Amino acid sequence: MKNVVSKAVAVLNNDSGASIVEYGVLTLGIVGVAGVAVTSLSGSITTLMTKVGTAIAAAK
Repeated sequence: MKNVVSKAVAVLNNDSGASIVEYGVLTLGIVGVAGVAVTSLSGSITTLMTKVGTAIAAAK
């Protein structure tokens, strides 16, 4: 019985899966920041692409 309890305690104290969770949280944060940046810059990007398209059309 003592062997089973010691193995159970060893499993509960094992934190090797914690790094997976940390990487997941980090990835979620990066995706969130990228999403906010794209949303914030979408108007500027649209304007820039419109100007480039107009310039290319005018050059032909």
